[in-house]
Amino acid sequence: MHRKIPLIVFFACFLLLAAALIHVISTVVVSRGVNMLELRQAQADMKQLYSLLDASALRLRRHAYDWSHGDAIYAYMEDKDENFLANHFGTERLRELHVSAVAMYTTNAQRITFIDGAGLAFGQEWLEQEAQVFDRVAKLVHTGYLGSFEGFINVGDVGMRVAAHRIHDATGRKPFRGYLLMASALDNQFMENGRSISGLDFNILPLNVFKKISATSTHGDNFKFLQTEEDVRVYSTVHDIFGVSSFCLETRRPRNIAAFGEAISRRNSWLMFLLCLAVMGTGLLMLHMAHQRFAQEERHYRARHDTLTGLPNGLLLVERLADIGRTAQADGQVLGLIYMDLDNFKSVNTCYGYQQGDAVLRETAQRLRGLAASGLVARSGVDNFQIALMAENQEHVEKQAQSILEAMNKPFAVRDNRLHIGVSMGLAFLGYCQDGLALVHKAELAMYDAKERGGNVLSLYDVSMDVTATARKRLETALYEAVEHNALSVQYQPKIDIAKNTVAGCEALVRWQMSDGQWIPPSDFIPIAEETGLVSRIDFFVLRTACRQALAWQEDGAGSVPIAVNMSVRSILSEGFADQVISILAEEGVSPSLIDIEITETSFMSNMETAFAAISRLHEAGLRIALDDFGTGYSSLQYLSAMPISFLKIDKKFVDDIFSGKVTAQPLVKSILSLAASLGIHTISEGVEKLRQLEFLADNGAHIIQGFLFSRPLTAADCGEFLRNGKKHIDTVTHSA
Repeated sequence: MHRKIPLIVFFACFLLLAAALIHVISTVVVSRGVNMLELRQAQADMKQLYSLLDASALRLRRHAYDWSHGDAIYAYMEDKDENFLANHFGTERLRELHVSAVAMYTTNAQRITFIDGAGLAFGQEWLEQEAQVFDRVAKLVHTGYLGSFEGFINVGDVGMRVAAHRIHDATGRKPFRGYLLMASALDNQFMENGRSISGLDFNILPLNVFKKISATSTHGDNFKFLQTEEDVRVYSTVHDIFGVSSFCLETRRPRNIAAFGEAISRRNSWLMFLLCLAVMGTGLLMLHMAHQRFAQEERHYRARHDTLTGLPNGLLLVERLADIGRTAQADGQVLGLIYMDLDNFKSVNTCYGYQQGDAVLRETAQRLRGLAASGLVARSGVDNFQIALMAENQEHVEKQAQSILEAMNKPFAVRDNRLHIGVSMGLAFLGYCQDGLALVHKAELAMYDAKERGGNVLSLYDVSMDVTATARKRLETALYEAVEHNALSVQYQPKIDIAKNTVAGCEALVRWQMSDGQWIPPSDFIPIAEETGLVSRIDFFVLRTACRQALAWQEDGAGSVPIAVNMSVRSILSEGFADQVISILAEEGVSPSLIDIEITETSFMSNMETAFAAISRLHEAGLRIALDDFGTGYSSLQYLSAMPISFLKIDKKFVDDIFSGKVTAQPLVKSILSLAASLGIHTISEGVEKLRQLEFLADNGAHIIQGFLFSRPLTAADCGEFLRNGKKHIDTVTHSA
């Protein structure tokens, strides 16, 4: 009996110790299991928060794309018209879009404009810091040869989204003119909206907060996990576009899992023990996998891939081209790079929305992957793709490129519609250059050549494109200097009233003679003026010169001769055009009866409402309007009859075709003359050089003739002499007819 007592006591103590040990072990296991579950859930919250940031950055990138593509901003990069900034980048508009600042840079990353949207709320010193950070971003975009870019920056402990895009004209066919940068602060408004959308409890904090946190556990250099009695908190640092920790993210979640685990532990320690073992094993495995993906791959992938299509971006393309080039040379093959641009892609976004536009981009990427399975496909801009191809010779690469062009002409399905989107493609080979960045540049030049040829074609790079681009840039610079220093001149071509054998007026024609004596044809410099926005300054220079010349001829006894001045589409559609014309006439003291305004059929049809308002205003002020190049466009008779047009100018090509043998040539000219007569509009026939052309026009009711048959364009002095003494010459020509 006495021996059994110690055994019973020993056994009871053993059971108590075992039970206590099991309880302790189960409690520890439950605690660790809870930790793993909470950590996993916290990581999911943090990943969701990163997705929220990425989505906001993508929206900002779309704003940057929309604002950087257009004729107005393209022109501003040259003429620096402050009215453009006031109309398009006003403070109220920036605040509505939650844009903190906008900046524009030249193609060499030199800042020309910085507009504050909400930066002053943080102070002037902060605003200056923001501008400095913008300059660094612009240099990164420029040196990285990026068509577009989005990411994060830090300015004075304020986290910000930033997006950049090249500045293009509306068609996207012309070379880019610089970069547009936009930034949006990750402020209280962003956090309130983000909490409402995601349901997350999060904050965006300065970086020093992360350094001060005493974490329950850490995972890598940028992840801290903190458990308190009330909630679980996760802290993670965000790297900016320069690869430096910028600011800190914090998520919070109540400890519901811990409360549940404690309840289970109290009820069944053994069950909790087994459950925690399973949870802990699963949690450790998933934690390891998530940590590897999150810490090692995420940043690297995001920096070098396009988030929409998953393709390599421009940065990764340049890096890989060097390796592909070495491989091609080692294998005795050639490396060709295709630079492809979707023609008029912006219209897809405008007509069908961004979601459908994104769908087109994803399908484009999918097609290119299939067409160039052995090559490298990349996307460096909104609608720019690159394809690197290797083959035995250049001919094989060209055949592959042509096959890609044909495949891209197949329609896209957009909202149950079959949409045809052409592409412009440029092709360059590694032999033209020594590095990947230069190869991309050569291929892009060839792509612009394809656009100039009308688009939807493949253009092969040759060295003349570098020469052409350089010469065009030099001509553009010289034209800018000529406009700045009033180095342009105006000549005048008489217009003859063949019924009266008198001068009916003159047309003012701008001319440019460079300092070396070389005359530059208008067909060379006018397109450059239109692209750069200088054409409006030239228009009003010619108008003011014509006003002064009309008065000078009056004083010299040459008579009151109306002078016609051509106005470009850009000028006519600009705000306050009519008022500016009327103001110049008033300043020069010229009667409106001495100035005619010529507009092209293209400008009339491009924006009828604006054009109608402008010319109606001029007509009311007493100026006569001539519709130039009539018959080359698509004028509606309804609008033509409603417009206050005084003259129709028959284009030179119709005059040239009168005796060309074309069956429709003469009936067409007769129809125009008959139409004008029925509408009570006088006609001016351009480019008349032969007597039989004059005879035909006179026999069919033409009123006014302009062309070399009577006179070439003359200097102001020679034209004045013609006005005083040219009647004998006019009589001779008309009598010969």
